[in-house]
Amino acid sequence: MKFINKISLWFIIITVLLTPLCVVISYHGVRDKIDHTQIARMTNMNDNVAALIRDKKLTPDYTTGKPIQIEKVNMPMPVQTTQVFNGSNGEKNIDKDGYIITVTSYYKIDGLVYKISSFNYTTNTQQIFLGMLKGVLSKILLIGIAVILIARYFSKKMFLPFKESIRALNDFS
Repeated sequence: MKFINKISLWFIIITVLLTPLCVVISYHGVRDKIDHTQIARMTNMNDNVAALIRDKKLTPDYTTGKPIQIEKVNMPMPVQTTQVFNGSNGEKNIDKDGYIITVTSYYKIDGLVYKISSFNYTTNTQQIFLGMLKGVLSKILLIGIAVILIARYFSKKMFLPFKESIRALNDFS
């Protein structure tokens, strides 16, 4: 087997072996980042609404059209003031393409306990994973084809003087 072809095969083998590991690492990083970002954003939104309630500046039009619910509850303040729920919320199409994250926060304002819940739909991480996998596999295929074609072309051009020298030596003897 020609030297360039051996190098090409080693490159392709290493790329093919490392790519699934890189895809799995990326998948977990993306999934965690999406969830943590959504939870932080919704917790911040709940805190802003609680501050408006505390300052008595909350108007009904502030929450109109926003994915937020405010209600006074007759219960003691829970130990865990922020709760996160992941689920489909009973919707049919959301299970396949995404899911809903609900952040519920409890605040004690003027002696009353308020339950502020916000929610947002987020993409299902399996959809992201499939997109990443398709992209990586298509890139591996293109790299493999390019390496094979370039290796064959360069091996012919690079070893041409060497082959001519060997032929000349064979003709000499």
